[in-house]
Amino acid sequence: MIYKKGASKKILLSCFLGIALMIITGCASSIRYTRDIKSKRSYIKKTQPSENTSVRFDEIMIDKKALGNTRADPLEAAVASYIGSPYKAGGMSRRGFDCSGFVCKIFKEVFNIELPRSSSQMKNCGRRITLRSASAGDLVFFRNHRIGRINHVGIYMGEGRFAHASVKHGVTYSNLNEPYYQERLAMIRRIFK
Repeated sequence: MIYKKGASKKILLSCFLGIALMIITGCASSIRYTRDIKSKRSYIKKTQPSENTSVRFDEIMIDKKALGNTRADPLEAAVASYIGSPYKAGGMSRRGFDCSGFVCKIFKEVFNIELPRSSSQMKNCGRRITLRSASAGDLVFFRNHRIGRINHVGIYMGEGRFAHASVKHGVTYSNLNEPYYQERLAMIRRIFK
């Protein structure tokens, strides 16, 4: 991986800023579907995994070896580059993200995988795993106690940390050991084999 001069300092600064913003609330709930214009059905493109394609999760799971030996380094760099981006309902750019928009952007950028656009749809991707077996790149889902359904998603980064877009702090790192997130953690899902 090639970095521009001073990029590692920016990444470190972004990480420290993200850790400083660890007290947050969840992402506002919203239901959005990716629609095929012709059939008006929710969809994910079905093609073979390669440099410029997406993967359909209800039929296959990505082989970790096809993506290289490690997911953590490119994932860390990509997430760090967005730390501090503001929250924006329905957003999927540096001008603002919601939780599922942030996850979609990172998975497309780092793994070239197109995920469904809402957390309630993402919860059906991959397979369910335990927190003990979670590794960088797994998806963490949270449930709002008042409404009882999945309404927030983030990306597990390792050692209890996860990255997500919160209403209060935008894109930030948080810790699953915080009581707020322990109470609301609904499941962890692995997209990779």
